[in-house]
Amino acid sequence: MMTSPEMFEGRGEVVRMEDVAALKPEPEKDSSSFDSIGAFARTIFDTFEAGIGIVDAETGRYVFVNARWCKMLGYEPQELSRLSIRDVTHPDDWPKTEACIREAQEGLRETYFVEKRFLRKNKTVFWGFLLVRSFRDPVTGNRLLNGIILDFDDKKRIEFQLLNERNITRALSEINALILKRPSPEELYRESCRIAVEFGGFMASWVAVVDPLTLDTHKSGLYIKDPRVQEGIDRVIISVDPEKPNGRGSVGQAYRSGKPVVLNDYLDNPSTLPWRTEAEKFGVASASAFPIRKGEEIVALLVILSNRPNFFETESIGLLTRIAEAMSYALDDFERGQDLFLTSLVFDAVPEGIFITDVEGRITRVNEAFCRLSGFSFGELLGREADTLTAGLEKGILCASIRDAIDQRGTVEGIFELIRKDASSYMVEATITLVEEPGRDSRHVVLLLKDVTAKMERERQIWRLANIDDLTGLLNRTALIERLANEMEKSRRNQGAMALLFLDFDDFKGINDTLGHSAGDSFLKVIGHRLSGSVRPTDIVARLGGDEFVVVVSLESDEKILSFAQKILDILGAPVSIQSQTVQTSVSVGIATYPRDAESVEDLLRKADIAMYQAKNKGKNTWQFFNVEMEERIRLRFEQEQMLKTGLQEGAFFLHFQPQIDVFRRRLVGVEALARWPVPSGGTIGPASFIPLAEETGTILAFGEWVIQEAFRVIQFWSASGRPRIRVGVNVSSRQFWSPTFWTFLREILSRHAELTRWLTFELTETVLMRDPETAGEQLSWLKELGIRIAIDDFGTGYSSLSYLSRFPVDEIKVSQEFVMRMAKSPRDLKLVKTIIQMGKSLRLNLVGEGAETEEEVRMLEGLGCHVIQGFALSRPLPVSEMESFWNQYLEET
Repeated sequence: MMTSPEMFEGRGEVVRMEDVAALKPEPEKDSSSFDSIGAFARTIFDTFEAGIGIVDAETGRYVFVNARWCKMLGYEPQELSRLSIRDVTHPDDWPKTEACIREAQEGLRETYFVEKRFLRKNKTVFWGFLLVRSFRDPVTGNRLLNGIILDFDDKKRIEFQLLNERNITRALSEINALILKRPSPEELYRESCRIAVEFGGFMASWVAVVDPLTLDTHKSGLYIKDPRVQEGIDRVIISVDPEKPNGRGSVGQAYRSGKPVVLNDYLDNPSTLPWRTEAEKFGVASASAFPIRKGEEIVALLVILSNRPNFFETESIGLLTRIAEAMSYALDDFERGQDLFLTSLVFDAVPEGIFITDVEGRITRVNEAFCRLSGFSFGELLGREADTLTAGLEKGILCASIRDAIDQRGTVEGIFELIRKDASSYMVEATITLVEEPGRDSRHVVLLLKDVTAKMERERQIWRLANIDDLTGLLNRTALIERLANEMEKSRRNQGAMALLFLDFDDFKGINDTLGHSAGDSFLKVIGHRLSGSVRPTDIVARLGGDEFVVVVSLESDEKILSFAQKILDILGAPVSIQSQTVQTSVSVGIATYPRDAESVEDLLRKADIAMYQAKNKGKNTWQFFNVEMEERIRLRFEQEQMLKTGLQEGAFFLHFQPQIDVFRRRLVGVEALARWPVPSGGTIGPASFIPLAEETGTILAFGEWVIQEAFRVIQFWSASGRPRIRVGVNVSSRQFWSPTFWTFLREILSRHAELTRWLTFELTETVLMRDPETAGEQLSWLKELGIRIAIDDFGTGYSSLSYLSRFPVDEIKVSQEFVMRMAKSPRDLKLVKTIIQMGKSLRLNLVGEGAETEEEVRMLEGLGCHVIQGFALSRPLPVSEMESFWNQYLEET
């Protein structure tokens, strides 16, 4: 498991990734090129089984990849040098990948771990585990991302290989037990093929017995998992004659070479052509043949079929070879009529450890393999009780299993921890079989043992990699989901209940920003330790990622859960000493219960998460139980968001235009573009109802682009219709104005409509500009150069400063309708409107009074010197079709 980008140099010293990066030679032209990586560093990287890539954090482009990474993706190194990480990432996984890169760019995260999909050169997809660490190039100072990639398919193959190996080992144990009973050849073939299919997970198996005269074979002991395949295999005729097409397959090759032959690409192998049609019909993907001998002569071949491609791995081939060898021993012994039980040749030739006990569990015989495995000699083992070989808590279990085999008059299997002579322990898979000698009142128990210590350690490491959070040692999300599902099933059976507490720290980002990510990691380790120490052994503690943790406890009452939640708040709110500094923060806790709130793992986690965000909304550093109203609010918001996106994609929105009238000259001088959203009932929804949601979800960016495009289309339409040109006002939100995407869009569309830009007005609020006045001024000046007018919308509700009005290139201020609607009844608002108008005139700015709903408000604005007025008193917002008739009321040229 790779937790840090370190490796061993030839001298035995640990070399960090930053040090290896420093080994590259001084750059001549481009220090980011692939060729700039030193030959020593490249040699080291190319020896790794994992894929390794180094990416420039700013550009996302690869600056180095090792051979394994090129092989995974199917590219040459120089091809990858022209690509970015986005080019090889599945589109659905780019958002989370981009987020991680952004955090690395901003120094928010130094190390992260993500499971994602990659795109090969041939457009196929594979899953991978990606461990990334951010560091700076010691030569250029650029921030680089070092990625270590483990093919998820490799992990699956390892898991499948382990399962395959375990199954075949069981089959070998069963066949060895069968051989001890001295079966006839027919029984040996029949039972061996059955055991191979049932225990080994194969599709079909038979023994191809060779006719020495014709070199044809007939099937003996055929055993098939799916009866529907029977007819197809019956039609298969196999020879070992190389002159015949059906004698050149795996069976014929194994017969002539005397060695096992494996075809893991059965359907693509030219030698399988005679049987290709039947194989494709019944799904044969891999096949193998293993010679069975009588003496020195090959008399038959064990045939194994699988419906999985690349099924046969090195380990499984070795195990199947041993099965065929065991069958060969059985044939020899049966023909000689010897007692296999007492045949030292076979007994000592078996590679697994074997010892035999009497019915009391005392060892009466051992083979050489077990002596090597245990470290004891024959003399030290004979007469010894089997349980004396077991370790610690295993005492008594082995003899108990021997008694079970005697009582059941059959076979018992198990995994045991044994002790070697040097006191080291090891794990064995044991098959324990009672053997009764026919015609004699003699019973023995045979124990066939396979050392599985290394295999179990590999399984443990794979499990830890997949289930344990590397930083805190707690369960990760994968293990939490599995464990939680099991606990929920137990609670269901026992009619119990449990509570899930979802924890999220309120200011963890501040720790990372202030003290660095290593301090943040240290803080999380302390938190993990505190959480583990605050629960019972039966409770669950997990880290989901970042600063999110989950605790699951049995639910006795809401009062006790609240008491426990408060305990968690107190424990996690206590100061933490990191890097000689004291850090203190708070945590918000969301609580959901099973089965009251949810009956599935996913639902329980989701509802606890909802409750946690409600706790943050309540002021943080508190707890909150889930309730249905929370979910309903989120559901409604989600539905509205989806409707908004769908409406935008399907073109459901349209624009209305509210006229702006110079009432002194009775002249139409402009319009404001206002979006409308139709509803099934026949009406429309105005922007005040959906724009806030669009702002919050980010849909406003795409929506704003559509509004500007529509505005240009209408300006062009009116111009082509011979109408006098008037200015069209378009609202620009804060999220739009401060988005780089918005300005990229503007450059493109304004260049396409350069002749129309002087008829477009952008309306912005004061707060948008005051976020960063200097940058805002530069952007507004650029717009002014292109001819776009700038209007301050809702003037008077924000900063209302003469200073910023003189600083920005503003053309127009719009008196807020909030004041206009109240000025007839409020002397204070009337004074505000008058002051705004006077201010605008003093700065020689155009004035628009918006929101005039009554004729009185129109007269008051006109009397105060504001002649351009917009509001329902003059006209409601109109569709393009009605603007034509309205226009006819104002014939004076604009």
